[in-house]
Amino acid sequence: TIQPDDVMTYRSPNGGGYGDPLKRPSAKVLGDVLDGFYGAEHARDVYGVLLDLEAETVDGPGTEARRADMALAV
Repeated sequence: TIQPDDVMTYRSPNGGGYGDPLKRPSAKVLGDVLDGFYGAEHARDVYGVLLDLEAETVDGPGTEARRADMALAV
């Protein structure tokens, strides 16, 4: 149980849904995937970020194109 003067910290990934997912920095999305918060498919489908997990990098041009396509579909 928590006692008076105790400090409790709660951390959650992705800002709890705050803001446009297509504007989340792709490096942060990569970090979330590498930390196991979600997979590469979720990164692609929700954030529009394409990843190379073997190299642990973001496909910059692919991400830009994917995000542009997703923005048009809204």
